[in-house]
Amino acid sequence: MKIDAGLFFAAWKSSCRTRNDSLEREWDNPQGFTRIILDRHNSVTEDVAKELRLNNYSEYYSMDSVMYREGSDRASGTPPNETWLNKIRVAIENENQFNWNLYQEICHLMILDCELRVLVTYPGSSSTDSPEMKMLHSLILKSDESQRFSNEESILVIFGRKPSLESQITWDAYVYKESNWKENTKS
Repeated sequence: MKIDAGLFFAAWKSSCRTRNDSLEREWDNPQGFTRIILDRHNSVTEDVAKELRLNNYSEYYSMDSVMYREGSDRASGTPPNETWLNKIRVAIENENQFNWNLYQEICHLMILDCELRVLVTYPGSSSTDSPEMKMLHSLILKSDESQRFSNEESILVIFGRKPSLESQITWDAYVYKESNWKENTKS
């Protein structure tokens, strides 16, 4: 089964709902927050992988997290307790600062051969009309794979927002389309 943006985002929101208290507590602590999102053990990415019947590996060749199928995606002859992959199903980059290095993260994701590329970031009140999202769209549009990314809906950007101390974290998702970002409402 191919992993699509809607399935991924539904699993993401489910895990974040379960971990909401911890995420809320660590919202203003980037290291603690990132640990809850990406840690190799007991994290949002671990939960999502489990729900999608995949395995998760953090910090794989400078990727924040990758997801793969045990057996078919592991390189044959991999020694026990080591992870060497011949296929990645999902690649994830998490960027805590919305206006910082997003282009690097999206470029990193675009060079990978995988079913789904996910960028998670925290834009405050920004929207898909922000200069940052327009710049990301332009970068992808200019790539040789732009049409494939659009047709396959294989680039997903997830926004985490917490407008005030009293409000809860909300999650929105947008899929790259050649015409513009499309809100992912399948969750």
